[in-house]
Amino acid sequence: MKNKKQVGHLNNYIDNKYFRKINVEKENANNENKENYNYPYPFFTVKLSIDFLILSIMKNADQYKLCDILTSIGFKSVKNYKLNIGKYQMKWIFKNPNNGIKAEMLYNPNPKTIYLPSLQLKMHDADQEVVNLLNQIFIKQEIKFNLSFVELTFDFFTEEVSKMQTFLEGFTFMKYARSKLQRNKTTYYLNNLRKSVRGMRIYFKKELNCVRMEVTLKSLLLKRLGLSLPLSSVDSLDLTNFFLFKKIDLEPLRDFLIWSNKKLIENLKLKRSGYENLVICQIDSWINCIVYDERGGTNPLMVQIAGFKNERGIESFGRFLLPYDDFSKEFAKQISGQKFLN
Repeated sequence: MKNKKQVGHLNNYIDNKYFRKINVEKENANNENKENYNYPYPFFTVKLSIDFLILSIMKNADQYKLCDILTSIGFKSVKNYKLNIGKYQMKWIFKNPNNGIKAEMLYNPNPKTIYLPSLQLKMHDADQEVVNLLNQIFIKQEIKFNLSFVELTFDFFTEEVSKMQTFLEGFTFMKYARSKLQRNKTTYYLNNLRKSVRGMRIYFKKELNCVRMEVTLKSLLLKRLGLSLPLSSVDSLDLTNFFLFKKIDLEPLRDFLIWSNKKLIENLKLKRSGYENLVICQIDSWINCIVYDERGGTNPLMVQIAGFKNERGIESFGRFLLPYDDFSKEFAKQISGQKFLN
């Protein structure tokens, strides 16, 4: 009886001291993390634009004809030089002194392959007037071309730039992001831009002192969306088909992970009451490791999702995502009535 009594006292000590301490520490940590997870966003304004677009010239134009067309609408030749790498041998740069729009022509003087477009024209910061003029001239002169690349930009202006960037990284959800996300020193890539027909990145735009979010669209997707010059329908795109602002609903996720480990929890509980808390504490610790970084801040949303999918095989993760309603409404309000091309 003495031994059983001593064991009983020991079990009570473990349950009441050890597990209770764990639960209290876990609750305190979770409360602190919840405050970080509900990260407030700063006051901001948003400006839409198209950073650049690329036209692939397929037929009825060479570099000299394209030069004449650009000159006729106000562009002036700046530099024509040889490239050391890439599929094209030459780059010809033009600039319009009236509006500052820059054009780059990529070409091969003596094309030897039929697989490449004979020319590529890249327009930086183009406006609607220039796009309309090019489209009209190409149609009139029967120049065959394809719209092969468009980069949509969303510039967030705020006095708290760092906080804005952290927020956007933490709560931007990219739809259909099938390739791995990446990060370098200054830019957060929500997926691999090279391997996808759509891409997203977020970074600090030093020249404008803003946080820029970019959505890149390649030729296959542009065709499916029905986008071509003069890009009159680009403002009608449903942006929610590309990205949303969301956060992980942690409580249902935690409940699901506990449910999925219920057999282990029940077996441990049968061995000794209280052991099941070890599994629950491990689940809580594991969730915190994925959701929060080493400094207690929130990891980017797509990093969190990748972590849960890779570690636990939770494929249908959409059920654990909540819309960030306040920010989504403010963003929609900010971009309402704006055009990508002015």
